[in-house]
Amino acid sequence: MITLHSDGYGGVEVFFKGQELHYRTLNRTYSEPSSGEQSVLIGNFQASKWYYLGLEHENAKGIGKPCLKIVINNECKKPVEVALPSIEANSPITRLSLGENFIGRISSFILFKHSVGQNR
Repeated sequence: MITLHSDGYGGVEVFFKGQELHYRTLNRTYSEPSSGEQSVLIGNFQASKWYYLGLEHENAKGIGKPCLKIVINNECKKPVEVALPSIEANSPITRLSLGENFIGRISSFILFKHSVGQNR
């Protein structure tokens, strides 16, 4: 559904397996999702129903590990430990797709540099 990748660096991808929405961190070379590949289950989604979905990477603080924060319809799910994507500043984005292999509607897609609602 959403892919952001930079060849030689990495990226992130959010994709459906049936009604399940998954997240994965991408390696230096892009490959299509496979059945045996490790991914994070974001949630199960029903057809013909609107959802608000928010995803946020949070960098490790102190001795903690980086995690993915998930918000579905204003409900915060338990953060999941994930490897952060390794995209260098100013590296070219070689693959960007939104809605690929997705049947439905996306009302908006916003990518922020910093977390929304946090003082920086």
